[in-house]
Amino acid sequence: GLKRAGELIYEMAKRGTKDAIVFGGLGTVMQNKINKAYDLAENDEYLKQGLHMAIIGGMFALKEGVGKVKGVSKKTQNEVDYLASYLPEEYTRKQVEQLTEMGKISPTDGEETLEKLNTIRAIRNQIPTDLTVGQMDKIYPMWVERRRLQSMTKDASSEFKSVLNGEVEDIDRKILVKAAVPLTSSERAEKNKLSTAEAENKDIDKSRLRYLEQRDEAAKEVNAEK
Repeated sequence: GLKRAGELIYEMAKRGTKDAIVFGGLGTVMQNKINKAYDLAENDEYLKQGLHMAIIGGMFALKEGVGKVKGVSKKTQNEVDYLASYLPEEYTRKQVEQLTEMGKISPTDGEETLEKLNTIRAIRNQIPTDLTVGQMDKIYPMWVERRRLQSMTKDASSEFKSVLNGEVEDIDRKILVKAAVPLTSSERAEKNKLSTAEAENKDIDKSRLRYLEQRDEAAKEVNAEK
């Protein structure tokens, strides 16, 4: 079984497909719990189990040491990084250090990978809902841009800082929509109040109402999928 799992993981690295992982290594548990490109957030508890960690660790090492040479697709690389972010930080660092010493990857590539894993961990820790791989793919670049804007505020004038903070707040709203974070009770009450006022042709903050509606709809769609 372990031999076949290794073969299947190698096929994943070579062909850039997901079938090898989904239907290999862990049999029906992996097939049922990490299906359709791992896009079910409820799988997270399973991914944290020891046996899964061993398989994911192997995938991560292959992606770093072999994948870049064999041409693993960007989508598959993102999926492996998402799964590898559940591995202990020290473990992934040692993996990268070993591969760097072996000449499989450059120090720069290694640090970029570790930084990406740390960013994914930070996103998952700060977003109050479980995220699928698909959601993470959309949120990740926004999070990086958010961090860049925040760093710019340190040396900005008060006027420019206000502009930057506004852009950060806009990204925050987009992230919450992509993460399908449900409305709080107060936000739901606000949405209902704004909807009623709009129906009565009253002057309201329409951008605020659209944002609340988008969040509510996104959360409903995720619940329906689950």
